[in-house]
Amino acid sequence: MTTVLVPSTAPAIRAGRLRRVASRVLLGLPALAVGAFGGQLLVTGWTTDRGDGAHHVADLAWGSMEAVLLLVPLLVALRRPSRRPAALLQALAVVGALVLTMALVAAPDPFTLVLVTLVVAGVLLAPARLPRPAGADPVLGGLAVVAAVGLAPYVLAAASDQRAGADVHAELLGYTGAVAWALSLLAVLAVGSLRMAGWRVPAVCAAVAAALMGVASVIWPDDAASLGTAGGTSLLIMAGAVSVATVARGRRERGPSRP
Repeated sequence: MTTVLVPSTAPAIRAGRLRRVASRVLLGLPALAVGAFGGQLLVTGWTTDRGDGAHHVADLAWGSMEAVLLLVPLLVALRRPSRRPAALLQALAVVGALVLTMALVAAPDPFTLVLVTLVVAGVLLAPARLPRPAGADPVLGGLAVVAAVGLAPYVLAAASDQRAGADVHAELLGYTGAVAWALSLLAVLAVGSLRMAGWRVPAVCAAVAAALMGVASVIWPDDAASLGTAGGTSLLIMAGAVSVATVARGRRERGPSRP
């Protein structure tokens, strides 16, 4: 009688579970942090006018960057990352934008460095793998390029003002928030243009974040971090264009409707 030994899969199963739990903990902690801080600013930014000056746009820049561009992909990754791997790439893109922001304003922030470390580790341990993109959507990709050209002077000016530290907005990191929002928006829009499962998550987030700052800039054109009336209107137009392009791309991918 021959006995066939079947290797036990229990250790592999336990290792996979530990990896999923570790990934969720590592992604959940920054999700709680940016959800609490960014979510608060996303509400109070519209209503609170601090005594040391108007910071509506700067607060909304932080709020939309954290509560929209970063929190949403973290929540998606906590639920079903395998179905929407673009959300994982979006989270990496935003923390990469935060690192670039620290370099541009010449002010490393310990909290941001911890957040970046947690997100990167959580993504690396996630059960879903990042597939290689099959290319880029020409319309969303073109909008990303146009946005990059339009926001480049805004980013450079805000970074310069933050390094100079000559006013209260710099002391409250208002210009840093403006740089972080702009760079994160461009990074997320670029991820949304890629042909990758779950691309709608970054595309919709980019449209919402652009619309929020567009409205804020139109309402408060004289705020330090504002893009002004013309810049805010341009952002609203871009948000609309991204929304239309997202709907059109979704219809193309579903194919022609049957009668």
